[in-house]
Amino acid sequence: MKSRSIIIFFIAYLLTVQNICRASVNDYVSEPRAIKTFKYSDLCEPTQQIIEEVFDECSSVGCIAIDDMPAFYNSYEEFIEYSHMITNFSPSRKTQKLENREYFHEGFAKVKEETREAYNLVYKKVVDTAAPVGSKIFSLLMHHIKQKENLSTKVKKLMISARPFHYFSLEHNNLDWIGTHRDLGVFTLMCPEVFYKAQRKIEKPENSGAYIKEVQAEPPSNSVLFLVGTAMELFTNGNVIAPEHCIKRAPTNDSECHSLSLFYKLKTDTILHCDNPAVIEKYREYFEHGMTYARWENISLARNDRKKIEHSVG
Repeated sequence: MKSRSIIIFFIAYLLTVQNICRASVNDYVSEPRAIKTFKYSDLCEPTQQIIEEVFDECSSVGCIAIDDMPAFYNSYEEFIEYSHMITNFSPSRKTQKLENREYFHEGFAKVKEETREAYNLVYKKVVDTAAPVGSKIFSLLMHHIKQKENLSTKVKKLMISARPFHYFSLEHNNLDWIGTHRDLGVFTLMCPEVFYKAQRKIEKPENSGAYIKEVQAEPPSNSVLFLVGTAMELFTNGNVIAPEHCIKRAPTNDSECHSLSLFYKLKTDTILHCDNPAVIEKYREYFEHGMTYARWENISLARNDRKKIEHSVG
């Protein structure tokens, strides 16, 4: 009888320890969750509930997905086809470590003049269609934040630069096409990734492409991703956060990926202010009180370059 009681006690003890361990793990490991998707039509004429949901997502995970933009998708599909045509290099050429811009410049030089003109036209059309999407979301967020907090940084106008991306697995041996980072601007609009294999479009390979670490998830297929940048986290006093993300390399050596990102920045002479001690501490290696946006960008880029060199040496 005594031995039976000891056994029962021991089993109860093990179950208790197991539950404590499980609780401890759950306390410190965030559960993966889907990135919330909004229809663009709902963002154009948003209800108060939509505005609050957009803010909640940007303040907790730093990003939202947007879909239901037929005009954008039509021009974007054509843009991707031209991008793939321009960057159609041989496998041996792809083994050489060139910057993304260098591949595009080289590809531009080898195609016919009419192809370059067609590419430029559709490129402009895509940017003109996508740019208002980001501006609309930014306006919603800023209006909501200013209702509850007086911001010191005066944002008069946003500058936009668009950049096409072409990734391929032969480029180098790093695990990710682009390593873990936060975007340094106000925000980024990341267009859908399109994958190719043997010159044909394919479904996105598993465990590849954009990956948001805050939610441990990839963006929904065919959606445009709005990502908060570090500058916006600063001048909103941490009301929104800049998420860590990376671009995961495709698992096979013959897969390629095309995409386009729009980077929204402040005017270079804009003075950055932040009154939140926790945010200032978070970016203490970058931020100086009263610095211009140009200086913020230069310091951030220089630090990122140092990290790349340290990573390659290591």
